[in-house]
Amino acid sequence: MDSIFEKDEVSLTPLEPPIYTPPVTQYYADFNKKGNIIGFYVNDIHGDNIPETAISISLNEWKLYSANANAYKFDGERIREKNQEEIDEEYVKPEPISKTPEQVSIDQIGSQLVQRELESLEIKEQNQAMGSHIVGLELRVLTLEIKPEGDGENV
Repeated sequence: MDSIFEKDEVSLTPLEPPIYTPPVTQYYADFNKKGNIIGFYVNDIHGDNIPETAISISLNEWKLYSANANAYKFDGERIREKNQEEIDEEYVKPEPISKTPEQVSIDQIGSQLVQRELESLEIKEQNQAMGSHIVGLELRVLTLEIKPEGDGENV
């Protein structure tokens, strides 16, 4: 006997897992009014805290600029390498640092030590020269003490 219920055929279709698309990492560089780089940002880290003035850059540009940020600037149209004149204008010669009294004293003592060492070397050279001269004189005395044969007298 047949059942009063009809059999429905159910076919199961395997579900495919959704394809994961990682978020796209975007890099940014921000600049001051003169065009100098003042910061780098990454959307994965900084989220909504990226300044509106920051410019989108590629990963390779980020690597290049972040390795030597002071060598690049934004000129209003593009990010470019600074020329030598721009680099020279930014260079500020540091003020000389005055020495403490202790450093002055150490310098004076060092100068005195060097001067004494030079004097000592000079005296040593003079002593060596005198020693050579004395040896020469002693040899002359010895030759004078030995009289030629036939004189008959020895001193």
